[in-house]
This record gives sequence, C-alpha cells and structure tokens, in this order.
Amino acid sequence: MTEKNEIKELQKKEYALRQKIERLQQRMFLNKDSSSTNKTLFMSLKEELSNIIEKLSIVKSVPENYAITLGQQAKGITSNEKTRSLHFSDDAPQLDIENIYIMTHIPTAIYHLFDKEEYALIDFEINLKTPSKKQLRIESYIEGYSARAIDTISVKKNNKVNVFQQPTLFPHLIENIKEITKATLHVSIKDLDKDKIIVESSMQISLLSRNSIMWGYYNLKQRKEIDIHDYIVTFVTPNQSEVISFLRHVANIHPQKILLGYQGKSDEETKQNVRVQVQTIFEALKEHGIIYVNSVIDFRPLTYGGQRVRLPKEVLQEKQANCFDGTLLFASLLEACSLNPQIILSPTHAFVGWETLEGSDDWEYVETTVIGYKSFEEACEEADDYAIDYRDELQYFNVTELRYDGIMPME
Repeated sequence: MTEKNEIKELQKKEYALRQKIERLQQRMFLNKDSSSTNKTLFMSLKEELSNIIEKLSIVKSVPENYAITLGQQAKGITSNEKTRSLHFSDDAPQLDIENIYIMTHIPTAIYHLFDKEEYALIDFEINLKTPSKKQLRIESYIEGYSARAIDTISVKKNNKVNVFQQPTLFPHLIENIKEITKATLHVSIKDLDKDKIIVESSMQISLLSRNSIMWGYYNLKQRKEIDIHDYIVTFVTPNQSEVISFLRHVANIHPQKILLGYQGKSDEETKQNVRVQVQTIFEALKEHGIIYVNSVIDFRPLTYGGQRVRLPKEVLQEKQANCFDGTLLFASLLEACSLNPQIILSPTHAFVGWETLEGSDDWEYVETTVIGYKSFEEACEEADDYAIDYRDELQYFNVTELRYDGIMPME
C-alpha cells in the first residue's frame, strides 16, 4: 500500500470512529444510560481512535494540523511536499534559520484572541552566522484575508532571535466562512543592508469555519497538545444584536417587565429575583419555539477534538439547537442581563448554570435540551441529576472569570 493510500484508509477509519463515538455519546445522553457496558464501549472506541491518530502522525511525519517546520531545508535536507515552496537566495546561508513553525489550521472564531507569543501563527528562529550584524525585515500575510505583519529587527552574530507574527484577519472577509477554506500564506525575509529578499515562501493553510470550535491543537515547537477549552466562552455573545433584541422580549414577559441583574434588598430576595429572571429566559425560549436537534457534523481537521456550533443568533433565527448550541444561547442571555453564567461540559453533553448571588460561588443549573416540552423546574431537576451522575467527568467554565482573562465574545 502506498503512503497516500495508507493515509486515506486511516482517515476513513478515523472518521468512522468519530461518528460511532458521537452517536454513542448522544444515545447515552438521550436514554440517560451511563451503564458500565456503554462506558466500557466508549473508552474502547476512544482508545481505538487514539491509536489511529498516532498511526496517522507517524505516516505523515508531522501532526495533521497546526504546525510544520520549514527550516530544515536551509540545512540541505531534501524538501518534501510541506516545504518545497520555500526559496532561499545565495545570501540565505548567512542566516541559520533553525525553524519556521507554521500554524497550518486557523480557528477563525478565536484566532484574534490568541497571544502572539503563545499561539503564534508563525514563529521564526533565526541565528546570524556572518557578518557581525544584519538588519532584517520579516513579513507575513494571508492572501485576501489578512493585513501584513511586519517586523524589522537587528540580528547580531551567534545571537538567536525569535520573531512571532500573527497577521490580523479582516473580520468582514472571514465572517462568512462556513466550511474549512484553503488560503495562501506568504512569508519573506529581506536583508535591508543589501535591499534584497533572501528567504521567500508561499504555502497553503486552512481557515476553519467561524462556527467551528477546537478543544486543542498540537504545538510542534513544544511537542505537546495545547488545551484551549477555555475559549468556549468566545461563543457566548451577549452583545450580538439578535441576542439584545430577544432580551427585550424576555423583559416583556417578566412579571415585573424588568431585568434586575443581581439586585434585591437582601441576599434571599436577590436570589429569588435572579431565579425568576432565569425562568423568564427559559419561558421566552419556549415561547419562541426552540427545539432540540442533534447536529454536530463539522468538516475540520479530525486529529483534535472539537464541535460545530450554531452561534446564538443562528439558534434564534433557526429555532433549533443541540445541547451545546442551547447552552451557548442561554449563557449569552444570562450574561446580557448582567448575570454570571457557567458552561458545564462532559464527554457527552453540555448544560448551563448561573451564580445565584454575585460572588457567592453558589450555582444552580438548567437543562436546555428540554425547553420545548418540559417545565423550568423539571429542566433544573434534570440538570441537577446529570451534575450528580457525572460529577467526576464534568468541566466547569465560569464565563465572567474567563472574561477577566481576556477571552471576549467573538462578535
């Protein structure tokens, strides 16, 4: 079997396994069946998937997504499909370009929030051989989608310099990316002393859909997977116009025709006011006709977990949501009326919570998938039961605290 055919077969197996896992997850949730048999099957499928991913990474030589190294070509190693577009002039050997790390798949929803040094699109490692000093101009951009990132640096002999670049994406050009999209990344290094480009590269990268969330990516430089679950709160969008408009509808059906946030003459009164607001959001969504639809298919790099989501405005427009979509919408409405939301994830499910009293760290929960056919009290009870049954598997994401860390809404 050729390498190309072997990769294709492994990718087919990986895709089929992911479909099995997602169907099992959904079945476990809908049937409330967390039996040892299903858990054993779930872990077995996850282990099989992990083995397939490992085989893929070996066959491909580099992980499927997020980083490749181009600098080896400068040292005389034969170029391959990943590096063949890199061009070095006769003057390039004066630079020891140890590596140029490239993030090959860009999560467009959260890319603008990434710290340049921690999550660089491009990481140049440069060491000058001769002469004793050189002025360089380093430039990168994504054709048709970004501004140009430009750095002018002074490099001294035998003094390694790292340059991190993160070309800014143009929001109006990426907001309509609905599926994974190919783009061209251009990189160049210019010797300003000689007014001559000495390194030039043009390569293909991928832009992920705006409503595709990734849970992690592989950092080739650090040789490890980086967890980015916290960026889930990027999809909580309290200031989006459709959310604000719907909040007015919520206020209209509130018993007092007003949303108070954390206000009350006493703690007990505040908690009661907050609960009434949350219940009113629930009732407004029921009245709006939101129904549960399981739809998570996402054409993304399969090597690392993630999920396709409907943005809160899309849920309001389409009136359908899976557990993740409904959780993000409900959290957006909570935050929009000045309440502190919490997103809770398990391997098979997502639901939402709210802080009963500001700063108390006391939380209550509601299940969004039953909005269409159960009462608010039943939905809260169902979420409480799930939190107890799966307490060892849950991850909690406090939206307000993550805002303090700089993880802001995507729109």
